Amino acid sequence: MSVTCHLCERPLIDPVIVATEARTGPLCTVACRSCSLVQTSPHPSEAEVSEYYASGDYRREFPPLPVEGLSEALEPTGATVEPTDREYEVALDRHAQHAARRLVGMGVVEVAMSRVVEVGCGDGRVASALQSLGVRVEVVEQDPTMRARAAARGLTVHASIGDVSGRADVAFALQVVEHFADPVGGLVAIAGMADRVYVEVPTVERPYGSIAHFFQRAHAVTYSQHTLTAALKRAGFGSVHTALDGSVLCAIGTREREAQPYEPHGGPSAEEVVGTLHAWERDRVAKAKAGSIVARFEACESLTAEERSFMADEWIRWRSMAVDAASSLASIVRQLEEAERPDWHPDAWVRGYYAGRIYEGQRAGIMLGHALNSLATNLNRSKA
Repeated sequence: MSVTCHLCERPLIDPVIVATEARTGPLCTVACRSCSLVQTSPHPSEAEVSEYYASGDYRREFPPLPVEGLSEALEPTGATVEPTDREYEVALDRHAQHAARRLVGMGVVEVAMSRVVEVGCGDGRVASALQSLGVRVEVVEQDPTMRARAAARGLTVHASIGDVSGRADVAFALQVVEHFADPVGGLVAIAGMADRVYVEVPTVERPYGSIAHFFQRAHAVTYSQHTLTAALKRAGFGSVHTALDGSVLCAIGTREREAQPYEPHGGPSAEEVVGTLHAWERDRVAKAKAGSIVARFEACESLTAEERSFMADEWIRWRSMAVDAASSLASIVRQLEEAERPDWHPDAWVRGYYAGRIYEGQRAGIMLGHALNSLATNLNRSKA
């Protein structure tokens, strides 16, 4: 079966390989030689993606992350709030308030607007914060659990873009459109309910963490400024402005026409995109290792009491991770033993999830073995 690029719709023949692993396990990510869009290959169908998010599996596969602490005045405190902290929900609310004020401050959303729609609202925190500022907001969310939470905040909630009738002044989507199985088709659907759209997405120009951590199965595409501009223009947004904000790519488009065929955007080639990403990864690894305690530990250099304490804490963390990995693997093995056929689960996304767990366990085992060898070497040197 011929596979076509999400953006230019040309056959995805001999693409440039970006990465073969991701946060959830083995995953092939490629860059199209025709338009340079970075995308998973093969990519999931719209039906698979809809079922995945409607089932709530995405929230289970990607648990809550630590967030930066904000004061009551929404200023950074310099602290990190973990999901297990009692203040975590407060921190999330403050981040939502910060996002809402930012959208108003940028002029994306105005209090005078009669109707605003957020696509992919999650539990509705940002929309609720906007509503508290006097903005009339409706939301779209596929996950039924998140939809119920958004409704509990007093928001008008829709299960899909197609359920939104009439037109809005503006639609916005924060970290959402990269999840669309058909990115351009999703933007066309948004254009059907609003003439102005604002989106924020991850970008290959500012990856966060390692490349293996940055890419994930849930992201069908990963944009650059050039490819996001091209996608919005294909969807009919003739006027498009983009900007980088930290690790986030922001874009605002004004609809001026109907959906258009792909037009070359004149950006970097696929080879240049991938080369830049790999150069960034090499630089990241070099900076992380240069002079670090872990590097000195591996080289059997003398450590201070504070550094030894740090390594002891790291050892406890590694041990905990190894135990979790072993428990997960044991559970997977039991399920495989009970299966009647090798493809023991009909849902490809679920099979991929468990494959990712196995892969994570393998990496944990390698790291644990490396830690054991380094620790043994250092202890033997100390005795000498």
